[in-house]
Amino acid sequence: MPRAQILQARACGLEPDVDMGPVLMKPVTPTGAQIILLGKALGAMEARDYFFDTSRFEAIAFQALDRLRARHPVLVLEGAGFLVTFWSAPTMTAGHLLFALGSTCTILAGTWFEERDLLRTLGPGYAQYRRTVPRFFPVPWRWK
Repeated sequence: MPRAQILQARACGLEPDVDMGPVLMKPVTPTGAQIILLGKALGAMEARDYFFDTSRFEAIAFQALDRLRARHPVLVLEGAGFLVTFWSAPTMTAGHLLFALGSTCTILAGTWFEERDLLRTLGPGYAQYRRTVPRFFPVPWRWK
């Protein structure tokens, strides 16, 4: 299971589960990756073969999502990890800095609108969830 999903699960007070990261691609060559489905290694695959037909992996991912939905009333799909990607540059050029700033502002604004809509749609249940689960970064002292 990806370390990020383990950390996120613990930050939410949940036990990590392979359904939280059902399809994992672990790079092993410049154009290929080991495919891990539900915590079990399937084998190596070239990127072109993976993207040629993703239907089998999509089915596994959607089944995992259905199982998670059955266990948890509110699911938040991760996207904040992109912020780390934008700011992780070996050399921060002016162009990359502008890109990182613009991308960060877009994500922060989108998050604000999404939170507003979720509160409006889901009401008090989501408000309670929001008080107990950090928005972007796990807070270890909140773990159970």
